[in-house]
Amino acid sequence: MPTALLFNNSSPSQKKIPQHSQKTSLQVPKVSIKSKFLIQNSHPAVFLLLSSIANLSRVFAMMIKPGSADIKTRSSTEQVQKEHTLAHTHFGNLADVFKHLALAEILSSVRPGEYWESHAGAALNADTAPPPPDRLHGIHTFARLAAENEALRTSVYARAVKLAAAGDSPASPAKNFPGSPMLARLLMGETCRRLLFCDTDAQCLTSIRTPARPAAPDSHAPAAKEIPLDKIECVQDDGVTVLRGAGILLPEPWTASTLAFIDPDECDAPTAADISPLQLACELAARGIVTLLWYGFSDDTHRLTRHQRLKDALDKSRLHGRNAQRFEGTLKTPATPGPPTQWGWGLLTLNVPTDALGRVTIKLRALESAYENADLPGCPTGAWKFTHSAM
Repeated sequence: MPTALLFNNSSPSQKKIPQHSQKTSLQVPKVSIKSKFLIQNSHPAVFLLLSSIANLSRVFAMMIKPGSADIKTRSSTEQVQKEHTLAHTHFGNLADVFKHLALAEILSSVRPGEYWESHAGAALNADTAPPPPDRLHGIHTFARLAAENEALRTSVYARAVKLAAAGDSPASPAKNFPGSPMLARLLMGETCRRLLFCDTDAQCLTSIRTPARPAAPDSHAPAAKEIPLDKIECVQDDGVTVLRGAGILLPEPWTASTLAFIDPDECDAPTAADISPLQLACELAARGIVTLLWYGFSDDTHRLTRHQRLKDALDKSRLHGRNAQRFEGTLKTPATPGPPTQWGWGLLTLNVPTDALGRVTIKLRALESAYENADLPGCPTGAWKFTHSAM
């Protein structure tokens, strides 16, 4: 299969943002307890200014501090493992397929010069044998349905899934499936300015810097061109803090050609940056950055709460003119007792062009239709409902 998922996406006039060399240490300065107290008890305007300076100092240090070639590892292995478990519990389920199908279409349509991700995860996710029920219902069912469905088979995500599995042994029931960092690496052109990935797990970040999978050995297509490693920045830290600082530092001419994907475990929980992922999404979108925010909900009541908080955040930031859209999915099986997979999920998009939104809608409706007769172990049905609305 041709690996022409890549394209050039920046003009010759675009300047290159200073990058880490391969011998860069991510030494992040910490704010003292006393400094935090002074910041938090300041006038609101001063609080915002001082918080921004603190974030800037951390991001600036990441960009210029020389050191070893290894990604800096946190001292608390237990804390890193806990955060990793929370962030990457649901890989390969239907919500994950929904998210990556939409992200791939947006990336290939928008063609950003720069891509940021707050909770990156691994470039490739290794399946287990036998796969758990949520993964059987998710990526395994998608792969089977895509072979029979024209709209899904021609999706950017389906091609990426096929490419990721190109090197798998035919005799092995376990496969490798692409995560969002792999999608970005396959879809961003080699002339992009940079890719910025954040995660608390050093192993995930190491996998991102590993060369992308080449074409299958029996393929006559040329191998995909690699993005130079000096354009791939991996930061083992709180992604909300890093992206907030990066958004402040980003030159104005580059905001419209930058895409930020915020994929937290909880979209409105406070973080080390003293703001929630939802608040970060609003800040970045207000600067003109193309912004995607992922969120989940457990039942209809939780869903309505999510909607209200999204609306309140957009109202406060005056972002209703930024083409704010909400894409959601819910299982048709009852939320209680809990099904063996995520019941509800959503993607908030801001500043995404209309043509890209149209492509996403077409593919997600095709996914909904293809799943009409899907099975979900222990549940009456594996079907789900797709909704899309402007905000």
